[in-house]
Amino acid sequence: MAKGKTELSKAAVFIDAENQSDLNPDTLMQLLSQLDVVERHVYADWRNHRLDHLVEELHDLGFELHYTWSGPKLGDRKNEADQQMAKGIQCVVERNPYIETIVIISGDHFFTRTVQRLRQSGKYVIVAATPRRVSKTLCNTADRYLPLGKVARWIQSLDQAENTSPYMTFRFAAQKSGVRPSNLERLIRQGIVIQERRTNPQWGEKREVYLNRDAYAVQATLGFAA
Repeated sequence: MAKGKTELSKAAVFIDAENQSDLNPDTLMQLLSQLDVVERHVYADWRNHRLDHLVEELHDLGFELHYTWSGPKLGDRKNEADQQMAKGIQCVVERNPYIETIVIISGDHFFTRTVQRLRQSGKYVIVAATPRRVSKTLCNTADRYLPLGKVARWIQSLDQAENTSPYMTFRFAAQKSGVRPSNLERLIRQGIVIQERRTNPQWGEKREVYLNRDAYAVQATLGFAA
């Protein structure tokens, strides 16, 4: 799975839960199945109820949950979880020098320096995050980027549909890709999909749609970001 690394490379996984609150832990571990994950850590201020659904799933998968206090009011102290996670990565690497691969589940630019230091010390670094919330600099600094989440799956499905037909109406794109019309509308609003209305005297107005390949979320997901 990890390009440039043999299968069952010893790995440590670190999750910035508040940055990736829609994470599917089971899908994540399937993506990392060719790594021998020997350390699993997740950081968050667990007072955040948006993360309640993750607690049991991550615990069942063997993750150690770290509580990071973000102030008297939730979120008052920005980057607290990021700072604690960066320290945790350093501690794990120093304590377990045999670990070859570090997987960082976050799109936060904060971790760019951490990734740089890890690579300088000879570690292979994978960054995994939803493409709409990943720093371009962070993504480009890592050895590999893994797109996560629904938006990444929708982009991949639409790309496959475009490869079978250079011209796609809105209805055809939804049917061929399996992306629900409401979600396709959402991608249009986010600038990930471009919509053009074309009128023909014979068949009237049609909505043509196609991926916006200038959008960084599309570039990162499909692997041609510069």
